[in-house]
Amino acid sequence: MQISCSKCQHKQNFKVEVSEFQGYVCPNCHAYFKGTDPDKWVFQKNLNPGKDVLWPILGEFINFQGNHYQIITKIRRAGVLGKSNEYVGLSTDDEELYLADGDEYACFLEPISEDKIDRKSENRIKYDGNYNREEGGTQNVIYAEGFVFEDLDATSSYITYAHSLNEDKFISEEIFQGKREYYAGKYLHGPNYYSMFEKYREFEEKKKHINSKLLGALLPFLLIPGILFYFLYYNQLSTQTLTFNETFTSENLANSFVSTPFELKGNTKKQLVMDGFSISSVPNLVIQVNLVNKKTNQVSQVRPYVHKFNPSNQANALNIDFCRVEPGQYHLVFETSMTGSPNQAVKLEEQIKLKYGGVSYTPLIFTYAATVMIFIFFFINFNQPDKIAELSKRGDFSGWYMIKQDGLLILFFFVCLALPAYKYYEDNMKTCSADLEVQAQVDHTRTGNRIIYTRSPLMSGSHK
Repeated sequence: MQISCSKCQHKQNFKVEVSEFQGYVCPNCHAYFKGTDPDKWVFQKNLNPGKDVLWPILGEFINFQGNHYQIITKIRRAGVLGKSNEYVGLSTDDEELYLADGDEYACFLEPISEDKIDRKSENRIKYDGNYNREEGGTQNVIYAEGFVFEDLDATSSYITYAHSLNEDKFISEEIFQGKREYYAGKYLHGPNYYSMFEKYREFEEKKKHINSKLLGALLPFLLIPGILFYFLYYNQLSTQTLTFNETFTSENLANSFVSTPFELKGNTKKQLVMDGFSISSVPNLVIQVNLVNKKTNQVSQVRPYVHKFNPSNQANALNIDFCRVEPGQYHLVFETSMTGSPNQAVKLEEQIKLKYGGVSYTPLIFTYAATVMIFIFFFINFNQPDKIAELSKRGDFSGWYMIKQDGLLILFFFVCLALPAYKYYEDNMKTCSADLEVQAQVDHTRTGNRIIYTRSPLMSGSHK
């Protein structure tokens, strides 16, 4: 059976004999004709195919449940709840096949006689079990191809009844031009359903090919933020750790205790953090910790704090961030005082752990997060059917071509530019001042027990 379009002369061959149709839509020029005789068809209008993908090709044979069917009809409808696609297949033995799919479903439909439907109520029917009304509405045809069995300009309505026990089964009640029809439906697994169609199988193969090229081009970009971060923070990545204990005694509460000198090594400013414990024999003693550069006498101060009373061991946990400090020779000064109290003997023990260097990886993490988001956007963009078709028409292309065409380089440049911009802000504009945190109960069990840092006999180099 061959159909020739009277408008564009496109010839469509069918190996099956189709009957009882009401019209035809040319797959080439999209002209819609009405009539039951191909020689007397009357042109109505041209339909707009739009950008929506209908995977079956008019006239192709598909294999479903062991039988071969030729696609003779493709229809796309739109309603309040969205769009849906319907396809009709016909075998050489004159057996019909009805398939349908949408954004979140794919199914097989089998016509059933209305007299087999037992209507229990407005919202409940019985067929091979109980079915409850799920949704309903009206639809209009927005595109079609091949033989049509209804007036495409008419509005149709439908009601879907879901099986009360088996969620894969449903009954569809449809009304076309005043005629009521019933279909027993079964939902199908999406990938298995779509793989029946040649165009979808070709799409999946092309997508794999394109994605492999895109991945090959994008993977090197993942190295760039890490290399850039390493280059910017190279001098600050290494860390030096010093641990030592200091014990001071005095007959007076007001005093300045100077620690053993130590050296901070390197050739650039680094973050210096003190993490330790302060043990005082006098409760509520006011203590201020200063970091002093022995060569320049530059002093980094933190706010004074009151040594909170801890009956278990008189220990306070200290965490002091001295911010960015130049390398050199330093010592710590612990200034003690107590307003309104008589002089008395005081014993102060400081268990000190200093960490010099190290950087926050937060900027790099944010850069990678932004990079991954950009990559995901581009993968989604390149995996659209129209994009796959466009790239496939080019024949030979590279991942580099895809990156350049869709502006990934420009976006990636701005993302990576954020790293040196943040480094400049951190070095030149960000406020940097010493910060102190004190805890009277010094561990998570709240017992007051403290960790002891053992003093090394040597005070040069790294101490552990």
